[in-house]
Amino acid sequence: RPEIASTHIPYFVKLAIDALLLDTSRPVRRAAALLCLEVYKAAENEIEIATKRKNNVNDEEVDFTLTKALVASDEEALNATLLDVSRKNEKEINWDGATASRCREALDCRTRSCELGAFTAAKVLISHEKQKMMLPVLSIVK
Repeated sequence: RPEIASTHIPYFVKLAIDALLLDTSRPVRRAAALLCLEVYKAAENEIEIATKRKNNVNDEEVDFTLTKALVASDEEALNATLLDVSRKNEKEINWDGATASRCREALDCRTRSCELGAFTAAKVLISHEKQKMMLPVLSIVK
């Protein structure tokens, strides 16, 4: 359920970034890469569900809860970390083929979501929500 998982996304993102950049344990780094893959898969799944719902119901509003949480949780830093880990080679410290492969899979999943416009839509929704929150403040100030 995206609305439940979305509350934990900031922690998942921070944990994954820290584990991939700082931890020397292969199992921990592999688990972090797999966590990234699952988070991106969940966001992609949310997009597919929203698309099906939008196609079946007349103009029902679609809420990208998990994707918005991912974007708000510094997803771009996670993307940069995954790119960095996936580009390492065998001669570098902490290189692990399985970890690099999971990172590439997560990046592929992210790319598919980006092509569908999910992250752009989430950024727009976040911006719109911030503006709606500011409207009462602006009317009080005037």
